[in-house]
Formats: sequence, structure tokens, C-alpha cells
Amino acid sequence: MSDYKPTDDTLKAMIRKAEEKLAVAKKDFEYGYYGDAASRAYYSVFHAISAVLAKKGLTYSSHTQTIGAFNREFVKKDIFPRHTYRKI
Repeated sequence: MSDYKPTDDTLKAMIRKAEEKLAVAKKDFEYGYYGDAASRAYYSVFHAISAVLAKKGLTYSSHTQTIGAFNREFVKKDIFPRHTYRKI
């Protein structure tokens, strides 16, 4: 674990970004832009799990590392349901 300690404002900004991506995903889906909707939904999840990891002081430079860390830190420890990893 690193010494990274995000501020509450930083964590809130990360969650806000996830919420914004999800809102755009919903609109894209509504208009039939399914590829863009899937992309925005993925980024919503990515920003949300990045915030969860940041709360623990964990940051990563790639999507693969971020998703792997989420799996290791939260899914394998049964904090999130096992099917969560497959859905990401």
C-alpha cells in the first residue's frame, strides 16, 4: 500500500465523474448509441472502482492493474459479490 491519501474532495470528484459518465451512458443508450453507451458505462464503473481503491490509498497506472486490484482487494475478500468482477 502506498502513502497516497486522497482528500474527501478528490474522492467526491472521482465519484462525480463516475456519475457523469453513467448519465451520458443512459442518454446514449436512449438514443440507440449502444457502443458509446457501453463505453461510457465502463468508464463510469472504472472511475467508481478507482475511487474505492483510492480510499485505501491504492492507485494504478493502467485499467488492467486497477481492475485486478479491485478484484484482489474487494471481490476475492467477499466485500463485493464474486459476479462483480465478471460484470466489469
